[in-house]
Amino acid sequence: MPQRLFIVFFFMMMALNSISQSFDEKDFTRFTNNEGLSDNYVTALQQDEQGYIWIGTDVGLNRYDGHRFKCYYQASGTMPLLSSKISRLKKFSANQLGIITRSGFQLLNTNSFSLQNFLIEDSTAFTTYSNFVWDALPLPNNSIALTTTAGFYVFDKDKKIIFRHDAYRLEDMNKKYIRYGRDIFAASEKDYLVYVEVKGLAHYNSNTKHFKTVASDEKEWGVFLSPPEPDENWITKYQLNKDQYLFIHFEKNNIVWYDHSANRKIISPLPFNCRAELSFESKITR
Repeated sequence: MPQRLFIVFFFMMMALNSISQSFDEKDFTRFTNNEGLSDNYVTALQQDEQGYIWIGTDVGLNRYDGHRFKCYYQASGTMPLLSSKISRLKKFSANQLGIITRSGFQLLNTNSFSLQNFLIEDSTAFTTYSNFVWDALPLPNNSIALTTTAGFYVFDKDKKIIFRHDAYRLEDMNKKYIRYGRDIFAASEKDYLVYVEVKGLAHYNSNTKHFKTVASDEKEWGVFLSPPEPDENWITKYQLNKDQYLFIHFEKNNIVWYDHSANRKIISPLPFNCRAELSFESKITR
């Protein structure tokens, strides 16, 4: 199956067919490492408040000013990254860009270029799992939640861990398939949905610091679980706002829009074969 990075753009909720017909290949400019990009494998894109485009790649972070690229790498002098393998970039508060890597999470001030490091302290070989970050999300009181391949962790504003759920430990290495944390959704100011393992889901209450697995028959959150069929799963999912979400089916070639506050769901067919065109690396953005 082609591992194609496929980005679906949503403009004012227009139909996908209309969107695909609105652009022509000649309207795009192609940038590669020949133009100064650090690597041709692009993993993430974000724009900051000054208009600069930040580009994550498999080999470095780039800032594009409309004319040229400035590249940053692991342990580089001006802006030392924890890893050059950038998995995701996420906007936090104003001028704050979250950098998700396989070696930890960093919060970058895009004005001063200062970095804050968020790491699960581990001096053993298991650090390659405990600090392999999948997602990060801001929580109340300037705290930050992280999912990693080993567990779920919450840091306070001083970068100290105030909650941790270690799903795997050092003794599990070479014995178990260690891929725990996935996407985090903010369902309210205190309720957070944490996708775990291949098809699991957990709920975290930031007020009580209670973390629990969501059962399929749970009224409030069970609807967010992956499809129950053995070979079915979401290829990708995206939170539009605090109530609305998008999910793309792996096998059914459709996209699901869901409004949690209204308990309303709309399923629309996609004009292509999802298994052939998309992968777990595929993303939805707008």
